[in-house]
Amino acid sequence: MKEKNSKIQIVRAISVIAVVIIHTCPPDEWQVFIRPFVNFSVAAFLFLSGYLTKTENKNWGSFYKKRITRVLIPYVIWTLIYTCAGFVFNGVDLKRLVINLLTTNANGTLYYVFVYIQFVLLTPLLGKLARSKFSWVGWLVTPLCTVIKYYWLINNIEPNKIINNIWTVSCVGWFTFYYMGLLLGNGILKKKYNIKGLFAAYFLSVIVQMLEGGAVASLRRRQLRYAGEILLLPYKRHCHINHSLVYYKRQYEG
Repeated sequence: MKEKNSKIQIVRAISVIAVVIIHTCPPDEWQVFIRPFVNFSVAAFLFLSGYLTKTENKNWGSFYKKRITRVLIPYVIWTLIYTCAGFVFNGVDLKRLVINLLTTNANGTLYYVFVYIQFVLLTPLLGKLARSKFSWVGWLVTPLCTVIKYYWLINNIEPNKIINNIWTVSCVGWFTFYYMGLLLGNGILKKKYNIKGLFAAYFLSVIVQMLEGGAVASLRRRQLRYAGEILLLPYKRHCHINHSLVYYKRQYEG
């Protein structure tokens, strides 16, 4: 058990370092080539949360209180700090404070707290799902979420503000990682993997993410160029009309 706990702490430490790299990584091309190596971090935290959670509990109220309070108090404190820091430059806005508390908008990293709380609240239901004949449904949530996101991206669809805010703090994109941890930690799913296989899967995922990142960056550049063409279209038409008028005027005067 002691060896198992030490391995978990090592994974946590590596994930913390990876999170720091994610938030200090230079933009543009660096994101494509560096991020794939460290993108596992948030997924690893959620996997471990599921792995260390029991699906059988005689007092779910105590479980909720302990787990949620542990993250909610720091969340409120840091939301106050970030929001009040903004007041120094933009003036006091209590409405903004309330919105930030309800949406995690005070800072982009705070979304994780809401994602984690959703998994805590869903744990009893996920335990029942995992032990039922419909356990396979849990594996479909994140892939379906990914398909929707790429459909929006490819078709240049921008969700409205409410949907976007809900989507940002939703747990569906991370569902598979917590669910997998829950199943493995409770012995519902029994799989053994060797180190070589895990490293091979890791580097394969890095290659796939690099290709994905390059494709997405290229698509966004094309969409930006297309948007630029649309925005400049009235100006181009105006110039074309002016050139035409000048041409016919010269022809007439000549």
